[in-house]
Amino acid sequence: MVRVKMAILKTEAIVLRMQEYGESSKILTLYTRDYGRLKVLAKGARRLKSRFGGVLDLINYITIVFYQKVTRDLPLLSQADLVRPFLHLREDLHRLALASALVELIDRTESGQMPNPRLFKLLVGCLIGIDESGNAEVYFDYFTLHFLGFAGFRPRLRRCLHCGQKPKGYVVNFQFRRGGYFCENCSSNNQEGGLQVSVATIHSLLALRDANFTTVGQFSFSQTIQREIEALFLYFLRYHVEGFRNSTSLEFLQRLDKNNLTQWLQSTQTCKEEISV
Repeated sequence: MVRVKMAILKTEAIVLRMQEYGESSKILTLYTRDYGRLKVLAKGARRLKSRFGGVLDLINYITIVFYQKVTRDLPLLSQADLVRPFLHLREDLHRLALASALVELIDRTESGQMPNPRLFKLLVGCLIGIDESGNAEVYFDYFTLHFLGFAGFRPRLRRCLHCGQKPKGYVVNFQFRRGGYFCENCSSNNQEGGLQVSVATIHSLLALRDANFTTVGQFSFSQTIQREIEALFLYFLRYHVEGFRNSTSLEFLQRLDKNNLTQWLQSTQTCKEEISV
């Protein structure tokens, strides 16, 4: 008799996505602390009296036990327990849109079963911040900036691409292809379009980059700076992160703030042309 090896594994996870499977089951896409992005089969999860209840809802922070067989394509979910349901963001569309954007970013970019405990900790911490903080946007900013670093696309914020000097004056011209900016004095050398943002926004991003979970909650940006940060990140993600140009969560976030961010983005025609290349 041939014995099939089976491992019983346990880890923490964030629920990224789910799809129906068969008549009563679900396939869950999770981002886990120890196994990276992982798909599991939750048998019977769609039944009214399922033992999983609402534990498997999107964006929930859970612990799971699953069985991994070498002969089975999908691991089988055995147990799931709720760690944190993020109740506040489910009652606030703006918080939910911010959290959904982070979850979608992980879902679209992380490869299967490549663990990154630091990124998992960053995701959980920022979801908690979005859920609990009076300034949820700053946690979206913090996650996105540090995620770009993990992905190898960290923006070059310290000095001008052309002259190498720290930014002076009032505005800079950000170049997404190059990942940095031309200062106000050097912008005449730029023939590539780009997005104009204030020097104050660059200084805010530098401060955010050097912050940690203890200090980031103390940040509070003006509406103008927050609008510029979000616009810069939206274009940066769409330019550098494959598969993120048609992000449903980012589009929803823009619609929620249509009187501010969307109209401002639409007025930046040179940036739109650069992204479409």
